[in-house]
Amino acid sequence: MFNASSLLAQSQPPSKEQFQQSKAQWAKLQKQCKQTYAYTLLTSAHDRTIETRVVVQNGQVTAALMTTKIPNQATQRTAFVPAPTQGIFTMEKIYQDIEQRIWPKAGQNLKISYDSEGILQEAGYERVGCKGDCYEGYRIKDIRLKLGIQERIILSMVKWEQQKAQWNNTYYFIAISGGKAAGYSSERTIYVRNGKVIKVSEVRVNYKTNTSSRRLYTRTERSKTGNLDGFYTYALTKVAPVSPDKKDVYFKTGESGLISLVGTALKNCEDDCFTGYTIARIRSF
Repeated sequence: MFNASSLLAQSQPPSKEQFQQSKAQWAKLQKQCKQTYAYTLLTSAHDRTIETRVVVQNGQVTAALMTTKIPNQATQRTAFVPAPTQGIFTMEKIYQDIEQRIWPKAGQNLKISYDSEGILQEAGYERVGCKGDCYEGYRIKDIRLKLGIQERIILSMVKWEQQKAQWNNTYYFIAISGGKAAGYSSERTIYVRNGKVIKVSEVRVNYKTNTSSRRLYTRTERSKTGNLDGFYTYALTKVAPVSPDKKDVYFKTGESGLISLVGTALKNCEDDCFTGYTIARIRSF
């Protein structure tokens, strides 16, 4: 696996020969991965940092996840299909844009760097006479030539954003958790209107006493229950970062492309060791 973030970038003076060598090297790599890969685009504006994970399939940008961090505020995550006007391109188009637009404007002020594989990591300049966020160009990290669990989650999130918009953010779904190893199973039917959880009905089975119960959540309990977006956040923040060397990592989708299973399990575990959720019956109402 090719991971640009693990490589040391060396700042280089503007050299068109080196740039062409880098461009040729990338052409070889994208041919190897059949033009299917992912990378992260770094930007900043007005005290906020933005990381956009870009998914490219068969030479086309198919999905992106923008993660915005602002001091003293909750992290914001937005999955979307980038429009051409948003400046989120394939790596091939980034090379072209640097060559045709960025470099002629920057001249000798161009700051450019490559990783040890010769692939572009930064190319841009600070606009003269500009006040505020004046950087023009690209900062890139974490290029991967094979789509992993993070990218599969992002692709599913894009489908969910599209479906959610059609339903006016009003829907219900079933979240199943627990198991015999945990001593219980929980099946919650979660109703969401305009993005807010309005009702939760739970069926809980206690395997120790071999009994089951049904109940409705209180207002306080509902306020602590996540909508479907919350389960995608769980997938991104709690499951995707887990090393597959330490645990088995799961993210599955149904025929609609929406989340159906997410969680982890201890390796070589002989019992029911899954920690996570099964998601079923996502419907509008």
